[in-house]
Amino acid sequence: KAYPFHLGSQDATSPIMEKLLHFHDHINNYFWISSLVFYIISLILTTRLTQMHTLDAQVETFEQFTAIILI
Repeated sequence: KAYPFHLGSQDATSPIMEKLLHFHDHINNYFWISSLVFYIISLILTTRLTQMHTLDAQVETFEQFTAIILI
């Protein structure tokens, strides 16, 4: 029985429709899990690349500063 506050689909009336709804639920779960994994990987990569770029800039600035002092 469907209620107005339910966010899902109505109950299936045939075995084929039950299997389709079950398949849809699995595909939807895989999509959200894959999206979450992709987001975490991209976050890790961008953070690591940003930190490496920042570290390179700090080393370069330090080398310029020491070159100025030694001159």
